[in-house]
Amino acid sequence: MINMKQNDPMKPSLSAFMEGLIDYAGLFPPARLDMKPAMDNYLSYLNTADSAMLSAFIIPAGRLEELNGFATAFDKQGPVPFSVLAGGGSNAQECTDAVNKALEQVSVFLKTHSGNVRVQVLEIKLPDADFSAEEIAALASEIRKLVSARIPNPVDLFYEPVRNENWNSRVDTLVGSLATQKNGLNEKNGFKLRCGGVEAHMFPSVEQVAHALHTCVSRKVSFKGTAGLHHPVRHYDEGVKSMMHGFFNVFGSAILGSTHSWSEEEFAAMLREENPDFFAFDDYSMSWNGIEADITEIKAVRNTLATSYGSCSFLEPLEDLEQLGHR
Repeated sequence: MINMKQNDPMKPSLSAFMEGLIDYAGLFPPARLDMKPAMDNYLSYLNTADSAMLSAFIIPAGRLEELNGFATAFDKQGPVPFSVLAGGGSNAQECTDAVNKALEQVSVFLKTHSGNVRVQVLEIKLPDADFSAEEIAALASEIRKLVSARIPNPVDLFYEPVRNENWNSRVDTLVGSLATQKNGLNEKNGFKLRCGGVEAHMFPSVEQVAHALHTCVSRKVSFKGTAGLHHPVRHYDEGVKSMMHGFFNVFGSAILGSTHSWSEEEFAAMLREENPDFFAFDDYSMSWNGIEADITEIKAVRNTLATSYGSCSFLEPLEDLEQLGHR
């Protein structure tokens, strides 16, 4: 683990930007670690000087029982936060059934480890078929009832739509419906944005990401990212033969776009940025191309809209920050 340099600490605005930004997804490609090394890594990261940048451990509901051997570790560290993948289905009923099964597994997990673990997020994959606002509203309402009945603490729900030729319409329908959902205190109904994968076709275009972010920010619906965001700034990756989105670009555009009421085209302009020198962080604010948001604004957007992203590596983003001179 690379610790922060004592003589060159992270700027306060970048600390606000990075706080709780990274969900650890070591179980997933390309790392694809076994459960023990993945959880060992996560628990070790929680006890470093960089732990403020770490959020939940991402795990499929069907694998929760594999963590029974960590009871002693959870007792020492707890409560350990988890983001649980609750599955999906080919239609609304199958999706609801998958969530119900996941909640049964979550209930056993919570009872097994008492107050030493906390499920703070459920991630739900929506059916492939196009859906209406009414169908999404009914599904989200039913799932919220199921979750509230099974998990005692507040839980954020993030819904992932399948990206297809009707992407903009699907985004509009989903986000519009989520914006109308009633939540409990400190609970979010949010949008899960897949930004990449292990093959080039898994990476959405700048325009697709810009539409999703602009729509979420405009409707004040939270989003979380997943896949393809290992590095701060947009760049070409030789391994997957594709441009990869950067977490400075994605989360920075959400912050500046919300603060300055950006158009979709302005989101896209920042998402296309490949020059790390255009991203600046100081004691009071962050900026891109001279456009600023202060620390209060950064924290407000991060707390309400731009939540976190899943990464199979916690170290790579930190090493990149160091190479860019930010830590």
